[in-house]
Amino acid sequence: MKIQVPQIRTVVGISCVILAIFLIVLMILTPWLERKPDDQKIHNMMGISMILDVSTDGKHVHQVGNSWLRQMLPLFWAESRLCTTSCVQIRDTSNTLRSPCVYGVGYKSYHWLTDSATQGIVVGSGSTAVTFSDYKLETIIGSGSGSGQLTYNASVWQAMTTPTDSSSWQVTRTFTNNSGSTITVREVGIYMESGLQAGGSINFCGARDVLAEAVEVEALHVLTVTYTIQMTLE
Repeated sequence: MKIQVPQIRTVVGISCVILAIFLIVLMILTPWLERKPDDQKIHNMMGISMILDVSTDGKHVHQVGNSWLRQMLPLFWAESRLCTTSCVQIRDTSNTLRSPCVYGVGYKSYHWLTDSATQGIVVGSGSTAVTFSDYKLETIIGSGSGSGQLTYNASVWQAMTTPTDSSSWQVTRTFTNNSGSTITVREVGIYMESGLQAGGSINFCGARDVLAEAVEVEALHVLTVTYTIQMTLE
């Protein structure tokens, strides 16, 4: 039986196509196959994220807090190099540029340990989208029992947990509505305190989140806000 020339050409053509596809796939995979384990690990990143939980009367808003603001990184940089002079400036909650002091005379590291309405977890009614340059909540809800106010209760700090490849801790604060009417919460944030190079201290906004859903706090009811700060190897 003789093989016709057209048949031979067809077989050769198909073989060439298969070979070309194989070479293309090999070219794509070769850089990945040649990577060493250490090269692959370099793509892992240590991520610091925040999880926000807000609840009252059975309603629960759970969302990722994409909320760190511009003020945080300069302070971390100044803290890391024991800055004693006006090496950085940050905006306080009055939109004034200030020079924090994180080491030496007048030293006061940034923190949010106090239970005042001007520090720690704070809530507001603003709904404008978060920007990196935000320096305060859009419309903070004051502390008290007057119209439009919530009573800011003490913060509760949980112990840090350290499972494999991650660490996390939680801070929870409750807000009681003694105003006599319903109050709507649309934004949540963290106000911190830092010492000043010139003496004294300032408050600044380290984080802000606009809630995916507004939460209505009825009279005599309690709002609970929890921030989970976690570091994971991604």
